[in-house]
Amino acid sequence: MKPPRSLLVITVTAVCLLASQGAATWLLVEQSRTAALATAGQTVKRTLGTAAANINRGFLQVDALLSGLESLVAPSESADPAGPNRKLRNLSDQNFLVRELMIVGADGQVVASGLEATRRHPPALKSSLLADDALPHGGLLHGGLPHGGLPHGGLIVGDPLRNRLTGEWSLYVGRAGRWKNEPVVVVAEIPLSNIAQLALPETTTAGLRVSLERTNGQLLMSNPHDARNTGQILGPVSDRLTPGGPWAVVEGRVSGRRVIGAATPALHEGLILVAQLTEEEALADWRETRRVVLIASAALAAVVVLLAVGAVLYLRARDRAAASLRWSKRLLDQALDSMSEGLAVYDANWTLVLTNRRYVEIFPHLRDVAVPGTPFERLARHAAAVVLPAGTGAEREAWAEWRRRAHEGSESFEQTFPSGLTVQSTQAEMPDGGIVSVHRDVTAAKRAEEHLRAARDTAERANRMKSEFLSNMSHELRTPLNAIIGFAEVLERNGAVPEAVRIDYARDIRLSGEHLLAIINDVLDMSKLDAGAMILHESVCDLRRLVGAAGNMLREQARAAGVLLRVMIPEEPLPVLGDERLLRQVVLNLVSNAIKFTGRGGTVDVAVVRAEAGGLQVTVIDNGVGIAPEHLPNIFQPFYQVDGTASRQRGGTGLGLPISRAIMKMHDGQLEITSAPGVGTIAVVILPAVRCAASPADEVA
Repeated sequence: MKPPRSLLVITVTAVCLLASQGAATWLLVEQSRTAALATAGQTVKRTLGTAAANINRGFLQVDALLSGLESLVAPSESADPAGPNRKLRNLSDQNFLVRELMIVGADGQVVASGLEATRRHPPALKSSLLADDALPHGGLLHGGLPHGGLPHGGLIVGDPLRNRLTGEWSLYVGRAGRWKNEPVVVVAEIPLSNIAQLALPETTTAGLRVSLERTNGQLLMSNPHDARNTGQILGPVSDRLTPGGPWAVVEGRVSGRRVIGAATPALHEGLILVAQLTEEEALADWRETRRVVLIASAALAAVVVLLAVGAVLYLRARDRAAASLRWSKRLLDQALDSMSEGLAVYDANWTLVLTNRRYVEIFPHLRDVAVPGTPFERLARHAAAVVLPAGTGAEREAWAEWRRRAHEGSESFEQTFPSGLTVQSTQAEMPDGGIVSVHRDVTAAKRAEEHLRAARDTAERANRMKSEFLSNMSHELRTPLNAIIGFAEVLERNGAVPEAVRIDYARDIRLSGEHLLAIINDVLDMSKLDAGAMILHESVCDLRRLVGAAGNMLREQARAAGVLLRVMIPEEPLPVLGDERLLRQVVLNLVSNAIKFTGRGGTVDVAVVRAEAGGLQVTVIDNGVGIAPEHLPNIFQPFYQVDGTASRQRGGTGLGLPISRAIMKMHDGQLEITSAPGVGTIAVVILPAVRCAASPADEVA
């Protein structure tokens, strides 16, 4: 359902106002943020310029102080030995940056200094100022002085060190010179606090920081002081900032927080000054401004929303009655469409008023005509053409008449359509004379009834087969047991039995026991196959010899039954990969069955040939009683026995064929049987080509 036009206009207007206000708020916030960053950048650049001027001036003063200092304080022969120390002390007092002046010899020992404590506990300048690998220019005393003269270089800055006496961090700077014709270094100790005060005399900006570093990123001084990282290499500043370039927002090397920073090279080679202000402090005022702007914007947005909501509520109150009616109709339509039965309502004139979705799903052939206003007569004639697609006009008219009578009555009826659909219909008359017709798809229920009936028949057949099996097994087991017990009793009671009779009785007992063992073995093999516990013990065996041996084993049985047994096998070996015992059992079962069900004077032919697909085929053909067609599909079911006098007379458990087929499946082969009553039976065993071993004849087992 489309919303009212007025509601759409109000909504679009409110959304546009809120979007415009949001865009203006965002633009104002971003502009103020940009301005705050620009102000912070200007502060950083201004601070950096001041710090660079002060530090360059201070270092120039120290450089000028150290230049020629060794000759200025050099002792004369008539002078006081302590004179150089006093001069150094006076000179250091005159420079507010310098705490101490000293002259250091090539061995690192202090030759002269302004403070006596320095001479007693000299600073460890070997690693910070004097060593060749300590500075970019090399050390001053270890290979840095040319023979016969002073080096012509500028001020050399060492690493920051902690003073042994005061514990204060200091920066030691020096110049090369000579003292009593020996190479020395004139060194000035500058406390880092003095340099820090020089770089950042006073500031009211929180988060502002100035540092003096080498170009390789070694931190020499910072204000505020950073004792943990002083002297450490933090990484080249040029990786983040361009020395002498504009300010930029970068990630801090120590804290990892974003900062507004700028860098400029100092006058002394290898030194660089860095000023930075944390972004958090730079945007502190902006965040407060942003909060105020967002609050004002939110208040204005709330006013717009309240006005829009008030207008919408007014419109909704006006349309509430119509909306309630539409909702009721929609609810009714949903209830009808959610029914599992098809529903059709007709008025007193048998004109269709409404149908639900399920009605059209059950009768898709009425989709085009089942619309409100269609007479029932038209629906009935259209349905007759579908139910009787090949019927005559009279037949269709008769079906439509039956449908009219069923529609008029109030009893239930069923309709079956050519597609197999079965529909149960119920009619009910309404007080105003209209009719409500309810249709239910009962196809699944009908099929379920058929399945239940088939399952019941199957269960009854299985129960009957079980009873027959128990009856047959009782007979099969009792027969050899009675023979064994009878002959044993005769031998037991008659001690003086002639030798020939005793031998015949013993043979009969053995044969009965073997027969009983065969029955039990069949039952056990069948149970193993059902449980999946039968295991193949595969080897390469000769199928030709296996079939020939089976024929020899059953030749006496055939002779006793008056049956001619003919075994036709090729002369060359037929190697196959399989379980020799189980394959022999299959051949014995098939040949034994053929002999058992072939009458006296009949023949049983056994042949081994190569199959068309490259495998091997064993065929057993007899001209016995055969199997009726109605029994042929069931002969591979366990315990199934063909009804008839012949089978009952010959006995058996009904397990030979099921066991044989299961064994062939384990060998990836097939067992097929064709038969006709009075003609005979043909059993065909096929072993696939993959079972035919490629071994020579001398390797055949």
